[in-house]
Amino acid sequence: MWKKVKADIKAHYSAATPEELAVFELSGQKLPGLEASVKAMYELTKKFGGTIGETAASGMYGLLSNLTHPTLYTVREMRVWTNDPSTGHPVADVIVTIESVEKDVRAALAAFYNALNYVTSYFGWPRTAVIALEAKIEAIIPDFFDAPVK
Repeated sequence: MWKKVKADIKAHYSAATPEELAVFELSGQKLPGLEASVKAMYELTKKFGGTIGETAASGMYGLLSNLTHPTLYTVREMRVWTNDPSTGHPVADVIVTIESVEKDVRAALAAFYNALNYVTSYFGWPRTAVIALEAKIEAIIPDFFDAPVK
């Protein structure tokens, strides 16, 4: 899909170069990358009463990136060392619990929900989709909107 997006951009902006697109630049306008965009969004919302600033947003971006990209860090966090009784050698077992999955899902869902809510509010769009999502979240995770952050 990314190749198609770049091809569509190239079709509309024939002067765009692959080098410019690689650094999020188009027609002389430099746009922030993904992490910088997330940090800027949360820093802006903090100015208007939000509770998450640039530093926490950077951490959230890192966490979500680690959960969605194959990295050794995420596997290392799930690793539990035991001893193999037959050899006495240490063995690394990967343990995934329902609690760890729920924590990860909450983090990803909160990021998506916040982005949807902010964009809908910014453009003044009807909140129909947000309200429907809230109802589904409440039906599946009843304490989602009032659970303390752990």
